[in-house]
Amino acid sequence: MHEMKVIIREAIRHRRPMVGQGNGLRREFCPHALGHTDGSWRVLIWQFAGLSETGLRDGGDWRCFSLEDLRNLTIRNGEWRRGVAVSADYIREHIAVVDTAVDPNHGPEIKGGFNWFGLASRAAGTARRASQGNPGKS
Repeated sequence: MHEMKVIIREAIRHRRPMVGQGNGLRREFCPHALGHTDGSWRVLIWQFAGLSETGLRDGGDWRCFSLEDLRNLTIRNGEWRRGVAVSADYIREHIAVVDTAVDPNHGPEIKGGFNWFGLASRAAGTARRASQGNPGKS
């Protein structure tokens, strides 16, 4: 799982789309935030192509995956997609502690006063501990 977190962090930091399998289905997406809830690592994505159990609206949809449900992730060339506006409640519902998040100038409009970039900064110590092999509580 460590390798998966590294590649997702890289895609977020460099604003690069990814392709891989989520819940067994091929998906193309832009990861916007990586973090965890109750010890389960999750990634919030804007899925713009590929398959989905519930289908995709024109242009894409927000999805959140446990890293355990993702496979064969690769960074690919292509356009970064910001996604449509998303509510702060939606983000809080899926990721309690943000490890890495896209720069707000390249992310979606977040309704409801949520600043995940600030949370990502506070979580930086957790990310450093994890990369040094001492994950602490994460």
